[in-house]
Amino acid sequence: MKSMSKNCGLFLSTIFLFFLTSPLLAQNKTINMRIDNPDTLIDTLSTQYVVEGIKLGLSQREVSQLLKNNNALMEENNERFPLQTGVYMINKDGSKGAQVMNLIWYSDSKNLESIAIFSSYSEQLTNNFRRLLTLEAVDKNSNFMKKFIGYANRIKTPVLQSNYIVKIYHYDDIGLAVVLTFSDGNKYVSFVLTTPEA
Repeated sequence: MKSMSKNCGLFLSTIFLFFLTSPLLAQNKTINMRIDNPDTLIDTLSTQYVVEGIKLGLSQREVSQLLKNNNALMEENNERFPLQTGVYMINKDGSKGAQVMNLIWYSDSKNLESIAIFSSYSEQLTNNFRRLLTLEAVDKNSNFMKKFIGYANRIKTPVLQSNYIVKIYHYDDIGLAVVLTFSDGNKYVSFVLTTPEA
């Protein structure tokens, strides 16, 4: 009887430990945006996401080396803003194609702090990450938005120019911002990975 009680207690302790640690295990799993197609990003962190080997926390040197070894992408450093790097597709003739990402290192950090991904890169992503670059991702009535990222913690609408307006949906717990840009009567969606708030 004592043995049975001891085994039962051990079993319950194991179950409790599993449920206690499983969220931590989930947050340590790498999510490759070109391979993995998660049902939801809720309870994940932007620091888990990787694309073309690029992830938050890398140095400029590490990213530069990754892109030098990539036959489909090229980098272009910004002379006016040396802590920014544009990432572009390489055309078949070897010339610079469309910009697909913008990477930012802030002056007080050697680690990559921001990865912006544009709709021109959508075909390289798995289905749900691709949908994050569509109007579905900013439609409060969209089942995809509700399930995949939930509701934004805050929404900002800074007006940059008279014909250029940006609306930013911040998901601080994830470290994600979905950006809706209005320009010349057209709408464009991009998303940005940043360090999640503690």
